[in-house]
Amino acid sequence: FGQDIPGLGFAILVGTPLLFGALTLHFLGTRAMVAIESTATRLPIIGPVFAISHQMVTAFGGGEETGFQKVVSVEYPRKEMWSFGFLTRIVEYEDGRRLAMVYIPTTPTPNSGILVLVPIADVRQTDLRVNDLMKTVLSAGVAAPDVIVTRPLEDADGEKTPAPQAVG
Repeated sequence: FGQDIPGLGFAILVGTPLLFGALTLHFLGTRAMVAIESTATRLPIIGPVFAISHQMVTAFGGGEETGFQKVVSVEYPRKEMWSFGFLTRIVEYEDGRRLAMVYIPTTPTPNSGILVLVPIADVRQTDLRVNDLMKTVLSAGVAAPDVIVTRPLEDADGEKTPAPQAVG
């Protein structure tokens, strides 16, 4: 460029192999993992176990593509006793009722939780992220936030569900 830039030669000497190495590792590593996962899922006995394990690891990982949609709270195992859980999906019964599938993790092993079906009106959405709840569960509540804000669960369409109505 017609100018002397101190250290440019050294930066190119060190940076070029690092850049190519990182790109190669990323692209070849990704392709290798896809090939391994594809092969594992086709194996007779290992395939179904691998697929379920992979889904669980992805869900508990708390990354962008987690199976858990929102952190919610529900009255479980009885009224006036609240449990935190992960909203996994909303399903519709044959009679038209819409229910939330909520996975409630247990302490200290969150993968041994329980799955409950709860009327949408009885589910409260929290301000917690998936990682926040995982920290809370793994620490047996020691790492829980001081204040947790809840609100009615937002429907898939972004509308809030009606508050539960008293019966009787």
